[in-house]
Amino acid sequence: MRAGSPDGTAAVVARGAGILGVGANGTLGVYRWRLTPSAAFMRRAISTSPGPSAPATSPGGTAPTGSPWRDNQQRVTHFSGTVNCFASDGTNLHVGGVFTEAGSTLVNEVARWNGTNWAALGGGVVGSGGVFALVQTGAVVYAGGSFTNIGGVPVNRVARWDGSSWSALGNGFNGSVKSLAFFRGVLFAGGSFTQRGDAGDDFHGIAQFDGSDWTHVPTISSWQQQLLQCARQ
Repeated sequence: MRAGSPDGTAAVVARGAGILGVGANGTLGVYRWRLTPSAAFMRRAISTSPGPSAPATSPGGTAPTGSPWRDNQQRVTHFSGTVNCFASDGTNLHVGGVFTEAGSTLVNEVARWNGTNWAALGGGVVGSGGVFALVQTGAVVYAGGSFTNIGGVPVNRVARWDGSSWSALGNGFNGSVKSLAFFRGVLFAGGSFTQRGDAGDDFHGIAQFDGSDWTHVPTISSWQQQLLQCARQ
């Protein structure tokens, strides 16, 4: 049973031992198979995959220094855990998740890629918890997740990075923040929370930042309830 691309680059043949080797063109049914690419295949894929922002490969088929695939020592970038989210200002790429290292750099759940190297943001998350959401405006990065300390600053699952240090964003929340977005200049958060971190104001998984703390977002049902209450008075 054989399969592969017309030029034979990824051509494979199924062997009795379950190993895929080089062969002719055709089709291959892989339902419920577990496919593990070889190291040689991954080296070729990394050096030749174009991607939306990847530069052209250098002579010899290796990715040039500073490409999105390798660091400045030509090591393939990897994370020690799960990547959950990205945010970028066009110059730097910020990555959040549940990991301690980006490449060989200790970052603790959040990192910055400048096109050449990975760097930590103020030491990252302290203790348990991960980063599930990132949003950026200018040089400022907002992070949400399940963490309660980031960069040595006590917070409640949401924080602000100003380019040099982390700070709390109001009283935060009593549950995880899983999404962040700006809408008409206002920062919104979504997640599994029901209250602010100080037990003030009740939420149902969504809140907006008023510049000093988090407040509830009016919905059709809440406005209807207010109208009904006014009608009864």
